[in-house]
Amino acid sequence: MVVSVLTPSSDELELRPVATQVARSEDGVVEILGSRVESQERDVRGLYVWKGLPVGSYRIDLEDLQGNRWGREIVEFFGDDQFFLEIQALPIEGRIQRGADPVEDVLVWVGGLNGVERVSLRSDDEGRFGGFIPRSGRWLIDVTPAPSCDPCEGPPEDGWEGFAGGAERLDLGLFDLQPGANGVVELRLSVPGGGVSGRVALPPGVDLGPQGAHIYVHRISRVPWEGEPTFWQTRAGEEGEYSVSGVPEGDYRVYAEQMVAGRLFVSPETQVGLADTAVKDLELRLREFRSLDVTVRSGPRPVLGARVLIRPVATSIPSDWGSRTTNGLGMVHEWLPRETLQVDVLVVADNFGLIGRRVRMPETSDPLIVELFPTRGELRVPRLAGAAMVTPEGMRVGLERLEGYGVAQVEEESLVLSGLAPGKWLFCPPSRPCRTGQVLPWAAVDLDP
Repeated sequence: MVVSVLTPSSDELELRPVATQVARSEDGVVEILGSRVESQERDVRGLYVWKGLPVGSYRIDLEDLQGNRWGREIVEFFGDDQFFLEIQALPIEGRIQRGADPVEDVLVWVGGLNGVERVSLRSDDEGRFGGFIPRSGRWLIDVTPAPSCDPCEGPPEDGWEGFAGGAERLDLGLFDLQPGANGVVELRLSVPGGGVSGRVALPPGVDLGPQGAHIYVHRISRVPWEGEPTFWQTRAGEEGEYSVSGVPEGDYRVYAEQMVAGRLFVSPETQVGLADTAVKDLELRLREFRSLDVTVRSGPRPVLGARVLIRPVATSIPSDWGSRTTNGLGMVHEWLPRETLQVDVLVVADNFGLIGRRVRMPETSDPLIVELFPTRGELRVPRLAGAAMVTPEGMRVGLERLEGYGVAQVEEESLVLSGLAPGKWLFCPPSRPCRTGQVLPWAAVDLDP
């Protein structure tokens, strides 16, 4: 197999194509069949040559000595083929700053740290960087601290000295990179001054350290422009210390979690508002969680694709509904605070309607069984803001949530709730006594007077 790379800068980029045998399914999914094979030689015409490859489908990755990824293409090899792969290799010049100060000795990843196409560019003591990028277009930009090696050989996944990009990645968002009249792409990057730092603490008596705990920062306020990142993460150091920088102005929720030997520890979420300064000394105290398995079935058969919502009742950690979809065994898995004694479980499934239960947490690891029945009915209730329904098994759920699940149809000033499990349901308007509605199989009924 022969590959020709069409770019005016291929020699300067020191590209090295790598071939991997693959198989493609009818729906386009690519499965890796063999190991990566570099070309055995480069002939006098500059063509890359592989010898002795079996016929079949191959993925050709264009890489360089620093682990940059310049392009990827799937080709069909029939035994004596030449393929032409083209990249633009556009020159780029840029500068990265925080306010008026340069950000020096960082890697600017055009395409993101984990992109299929990605190029890393190292900033100098003035925050300037330059080189080439594969093509024009929209690109994700990540920034990480630079490793000790300069230049580095091989991809960072192979272990660059002093590199911890996975723990200290800053996502700057999407940028439309186009060359100017001189053919050069110019990129100016501004790193926001907001951030969060502090330490992660574990419960007393837990015989493990906080090192490696994951810290997550999620934006909860509106994103001002399309492509701006909404999520940051890092990992705690040896003493539980952490720092997340480069976060734009806005409101955020911050929490930490750590999995050790099958035990999950999660901190309560803390909401912070950031401007162009950092929040310091924010302690994230981990608490142990426990797992709950729920199996949804109808008779002896598991129910695939049922939506299962689980919420702990009366714990010291505020919790919203956790949403999962059952697998082929009719099962979902959820983590809940260890002190959870009761849970609300709401199940919505096609052809089975809706059922809700408030149950005690199992004392063993046995799954909680939710039985669905094909018989169901309808109930008409007033459409009132803040009203809720209580299921026959004592679980409370708001009318607005039922509307979102597609089981409530609006009829003038009423709601018709369909697909309900037979039994006695309660309609509870705000600040008024609850009223009873007896749902009957295959019948549409109104609330009792």
